[in-house]
Amino acid sequence: MIGTKLTGKLGTDNTIAAVYALDNVLESERSTLGRYISVPVVRYKQTLSQDSYLGFLYAGRELEHTNNRVVGYDEVFRVSQAAVLESNGFLSWAKDDPTDPAVAGNTFGARLFSDTRSLAYILSFRGVSENFRADMGYVTRPGVANFTEYLNPRLFPDSKFFQRIGFELTAGQTKDRFSGLWETSNDLAVNVFFLGNWFFRTRLNYSTEIFDAQQFQTSGAHVQFRAQFTKQVFMNVVYHRTRAIYYPTPEQGKSNAASASLILQPWENFQAEGTLTYSDFYRDADGSKLYDYGIGRLKLTYQLNQYLFFRAIGQYNDYREELTADFLASFNYIPGTAVYIGYGSVFDKVRWDGSDYVGSDTFLQMKSGLFMKMSYLWRS
Repeated sequence: MIGTKLTGKLGTDNTIAAVYALDNVLESERSTLGRYISVPVVRYKQTLSQDSYLGFLYAGRELEHTNNRVVGYDEVFRVSQAAVLESNGFLSWAKDDPTDPAVAGNTFGARLFSDTRSLAYILSFRGVSENFRADMGYVTRPGVANFTEYLNPRLFPDSKFFQRIGFELTAGQTKDRFSGLWETSNDLAVNVFFLGNWFFRTRLNYSTEIFDAQQFQTSGAHVQFRAQFTKQVFMNVVYHRTRAIYYPTPEQGKSNAASASLILQPWENFQAEGTLTYSDFYRDADGSKLYDYGIGRLKLTYQLNQYLFFRAIGQYNDYREELTADFLASFNYIPGTAVYIGYGSVFDKVRWDGSDYVGSDTFLQMKSGLFMKMSYLWRS
């Protein structure tokens, strides 16, 4: 694979950037796709007053017999000191067979948001046609039309205990164009900031989701608590109790999910972060438990000086009974000039019985890898 990137300015307010990448097609697919994939991207941006701008983008994925091309615009316009209007729109053409015409698609989105000390709000719309394609990037979900309204009033009590109390109201409606069904997502949340660096949040939501032309419940309750006890100790705890979907079957059920993290920084150049995560799923049909698992993670970071730091991460997945260990050393002399050395290992609770791997009470190293990356910034 090869690639190149060019950037430049046209006057004081206009910038242009171009990226081009060329890669080989897998040998097993060359008979239908061709030998190479080329990906050209061109971006033009004109700066307007304040932080407003208008931009245009072209991106393509070109093969010998097929292609996917996307062209469009994006803009940000400051309506007032607190309010901003954003929008973007793109057209796509996808040709999967040289004998067929290209299939066209489109997407358009707009968002008006404002944020002041006492009130924030968002009004947004996003529409994506069923045939919109951007193979050189990522489209979360085609064939939807979404409307969302968000309101966040805030109170600042005259109290030594409470610093701020905020309320969040969200109403979102999404139409699944493939099935013609509507999803909904409606939230009510309360955020409380108290004792300086402590925070409590509770949220209730009523929501549904469309999958395979069926509507499923995803409603639930959510609670979060975080606190900066001292400069050296930070804690965050989150719990969710929701209706859930198990893919790809799909099955309706209930789920508990929780996570807790603790960050300790006993010295200025050393930090330890531990995280525990748990999740489960119970079927609605018969109440049986489909799965439950926990993940424990420990990350240690040591900054030896302004140039050199070391990081070690260990993680255990209870569901897979798998342990991973990763180490990274980084030397950054100046931005752009750096050396990275890393090593990683994967351990599973298995053993070799002479013909196959079987379960075991001890860990066996299954994979390991070593990498090195260097970069040098040269200025003339």
